[in-house]
Amino acid sequence: KNTDVCLKNIVKLTEEQKIEEAINLMLEKNIGGIPIFKDEKLTGFLTERDIIEKIKIT
Repeated sequence: KNTDVCLKNIVKLTEEQKIEEAINLMLEKNIGGIPIFKDEKLTGFLTERDIIEKIKIT
């Protein structure tokens, strides 16, 4: 199926991966956000803005 092909090639992270990995992937792939998965289920979406907001707070 077409959807199977699309899902296999998607850039994604798991909840266990570190923020550094997300940043590196975003820079490498030139993308502004990455879906977050747990057990093949979408649990969230991390954006550049999320990262910037977190840095501003700390």
